[in-house]
Amino acid sequence: HVYCEKPLTHDISEARAVAQVAKQCGLATQMGNQGHSTDGMRRTVEWIRAGAIGTVREVAAWVGAKRWNPKLEGKPEMEDPIPEGLNWDLWQGPREPRPFANNYFPVAWRDFWAFGNANIGDFACHDLDAACWALDLSDPTTIEFLPAGTCNSEIGPHGCIGYYHFPAKGSRPAVKVTWYDGGLKPQRPEQWPKDQAFPGRG
Repeated sequence: HVYCEKPLTHDISEARAVAQVAKQCGLATQMGNQGHSTDGMRRTVEWIRAGAIGTVREVAAWVGAKRWNPKLEGKPEMEDPIPEGLNWDLWQGPREPRPFANNYFPVAWRDFWAFGNANIGDFACHDLDAACWALDLSDPTTIEFLPAGTCNSEIGPHGCIGYYHFPAKGSRPAVKVTWYDGGLKPQRPEQWPKDQAFPGRG
C-alpha cells in the first residue's frame, strides 16, 4: 500500500494516471494532510453542515506566504556540487533531468514548476480543506488564476488570486471559492470588529 505527501501531482492528467494505477494494482492509497484529522477540522465541518453559519455561497481563503526564495526569478544559472547522500537523479523523478543547484534546497524547490506547484500547491490543500469537505466541493466548472509578480514557465508567481466556481449539488447552491496568497487577501469585512486584527491566514 502507498502513503503519499503533497504535492502529489502537477496536473489532473497525472492525478488520473496515479488513481488508475492504484485501482489496477488493488492498492490502498492515501495522501497525507495532517490538519484533516484534527478535532478542530471535524468540528468546523460539523458546524457548516449543521447550518450554524447559514447557507454558504462564497468562500475566501488566504495565506501570507510568498516564494520560499523571493530573490529567484527563474531557473538557477549556476550548477553546484551534489551534496553527499543525495541521489539527485532519484530525487528528480520523472522530470527532465537538470543540473543540481543549491537554490532548490531545502524548500525552494516548491517554487519551481518542475518540482512543485508554488503556494497554491503548498498551502491550499490545508486552507481549503474544511470548505471542500463540508460543502462537498469537487469538479469546478471554471477556474481562473491571476498571478502577481514574476511568473514564467520555470517558477511560480510571488502571489496570486484564484477563482473556483462550483455548481450546485443537491440542496447546496453554487459556491464561489477565492484563493489568495503572496500577501494578498480579501478586503476586511465591514462587520469585522475594529479592535481585532484581520488574520494573516484564514
